[in-house]
Amino acid sequence: PGLFVPTFSGGTSSLPALTERAAGNGSVNWLPSSDQIVRRVPLLVSTGGALYPSLSLEAARVGMGESTVFVRSSGGSGVLAFGQRTGIESLRVGSVVLPSDSSGQMWLHFSERDGQHDIPAYRVLEGTFEKSKVEGRFVLIGVSAPGLLDLRATPLQSAVPGVVVHAQALEQILSGRYLSRPAFALGMELLFL
Repeated sequence: PGLFVPTFSGGTSSLPALTERAAGNGSVNWLPSSDQIVRRVPLLVSTGGALYPSLSLEAARVGMGESTVFVRSSGGSGVLAFGQRTGIESLRVGSVVLPSDSSGQMWLHFSERDGQHDIPAYRVLEGTFEKSKVEGRFVLIGVSAPGLLDLRATPLQSAVPGVVVHAQALEQILSGRYLSRPAFALGMELLFL
């Protein structure tokens, strides 16, 4: 799979105090389309020859109590596409199979952001939020201030916090509802044209 996933020359890790206590560690990288709109999230990235899961994939893995992510790619596990190594076929966490494109990215099915799932940091620090909103749930912490440069454009909105992109991906992983583009789609489109 390392032949096909997005590769980065380096990265920045979390603070050691957080990393040492974390049950998992995921990448928050994103790869926008040429128009700077996020439509897909890489489920795996390569840095320094090692593979790292995305934040959403790692959160799902840890939350499901699984120990690893299985990757099925052409050229591995006896999988070839017309005798060629064409890329990643799918990823699996436990019994959940995640479709991906050939570079290990998942197409996102965005929903309109309404903010009902957001809890402002001051409410957490004051202890004035409803604990029932977080008990037994996945909680992603992120920032929304424009000056912190973590706002992303999606097909539905021009500026959403980057953590929302990961929340949308995690929601798709947990719900099992995905957008997918089969490998034969390009050929069918060309034939139709």
